Amino acid sequence: MVMFMKTSAFIVEDDPLALLLCRDALKSLGYGVSGAVANIDAAMSAVIAQPPDIAIMTLELGNESTAILAARCRRLGVGVIFVTTYLAKALPDWCRNAPVLTKPYAREDLFLALKEAEEKSLRSLGSVPESKANRPQH
Repeated sequence: MVMFMKTSAFIVEDDPLALLLCRDALKSLGYGVSGAVANIDAAMSAVIAQPPDIAIMTLELGNESTAILAARCRRLGVGVIFVTTYLAKALPDWCRNAPVLTKPYAREDLFLALKEAEEKSLRSLGSVPESKANRPQH
């Protein structure tokens, strides 16, 4: 019997409607949602405890930047997608090497961003910590 591993996505979003729409779009695209939080501390704890395959995060949570969280995700081999209301040319340099979705975004755009994040994450598998590379399938 062949077991297929469902890609897990973790959402970091402080807008309840945006979070709900993202979660529903992920599920409709066949992705698992391993969690959703609205603050940096909870996100950091969750990502460290159980690294997802992909983290979808807003650029700022209130007045806090998600730069440190994004860096931690990358070190853990987690693909990152940023969501923002800013124009792409106004984005900070630290998020330019990841897919960026501008709110509101279409489900198809989310799908393309997920594929891009997965591809970038797979390219970096050589530098993924042992615990991430050998984690149990879910």
